[in-house]
Amino acid sequence: MKLNKLLKVPNVSLNILRRKVKKKNKRVPKNIVAVDIGTFALKIVEMQLGNPKEIKKVIYYPWPEPVANTDVLEVIKNPSFYKEIVYLLDSNNISCKDYYVLAASNRIVMRPIILPPNLPQSEIKQLLSLQIVDQIPYNEDEVYYDYSIIKRDDQETVIHVFASERGYIDEIVGLFTSLKKKIHCINVAPVVIYNAVINNYQLQLSNTEIFVTINIGATATELSIFKNTELLLFRTIPIGGNRFTTAFGQDKDSTLQEAEYNKCEYGLHKAVEMQTVLGTQNELFEHLWRSIQYVISRNKSYTLKKVFLSGGSAHLKGFSHKFSRYMEIQMHIPGGKRAFEVIVLNPFEGLQLARDIDISCFQEVAASFASVIGLAHGGV
Repeated sequence: MKLNKLLKVPNVSLNILRRKVKKKNKRVPKNIVAVDIGTFALKIVEMQLGNPKEIKKVIYYPWPEPVANTDVLEVIKNPSFYKEIVYLLDSNNISCKDYYVLAASNRIVMRPIILPPNLPQSEIKQLLSLQIVDQIPYNEDEVYYDYSIIKRDDQETVIHVFASERGYIDEIVGLFTSLKKKIHCINVAPVVIYNAVINNYQLQLSNTEIFVTINIGATATELSIFKNTELLLFRTIPIGGNRFTTAFGQDKDSTLQEAEYNKCEYGLHKAVEMQTVLGTQNELFEHLWRSIQYVISRNKSYTLKKVFLSGGSAHLKGFSHKFSRYMEIQMHIPGGKRAFEVIVLNPFEGLQLARDIDISCFQEVAASFASVIGLAHGGV
């Protein structure tokens, strides 16, 4: 992985995730370990590549309270983190040395750039090297970056630039180097969730139909809007599961532990009776709706067909139904008429699992694995 100039993100191009021609002497791993270091939990999946792909190991490890909900970089730098990940890998008999790692969204900056039409790769790189400083909030010597070609035709070349501070990437690389593991790629949220959707669902959409992925994490919600393979919009909204926990605590005047229990037990079914919870729900819904409306309003021919929910709070009781109804009201769709579908993403669906994996143990957090399984699907 070359990190001198570019943050290498294999398959970041959403043009059917085209794969580069493999060099004859390049070793292609048979197994890969995908890792998502979240602010609430660590998710690890070992996948056997090939056809069919098989999930060999699944790990879901919520952080202890002193570590949970801090910044991801602080999690990585925490003295106990190295020991914990070593223990988890050893106790689950994961000896594979080939890794894919998910970059935290709050550590990644994405910028769309429009360039002249039909540019070859060499000219894109040359122009990008001249423009990158003006496009990202970092100094050139403090950043790793890569780009995705979104559109290239007779009218324009559209690319998305992904950039991250070197200190964060260096910490990730240093961590896995100390673990004697090889990082094959560092990937980004909109791409891996896209991978999870495409590999689990046979989407048959027209050129004017769009689908949306909403990844609801502990501290933020990530929204991506796609037209076929084209990423139309990516946005991070600073509202996640923690905000709902806090809202339950305020409405019920309860401890953090009690609020978390009430959130998981009741979800949004009784939100109308709780002012703070209802306010948090509607604030998030409004942010999501405005983003979707923005894309649809820019092209009147677009129609929304599918919404996929992922992340830990995607399982919040009543969330999918209430959001669907909220959208129907905003779009003036008569009750009972189904114009689009809201789906809680189960990334394990359709995948072959090792015999010793009891998938029922992960039923309540299945949507949390969309990012890490989508990461594993990405390939090199």
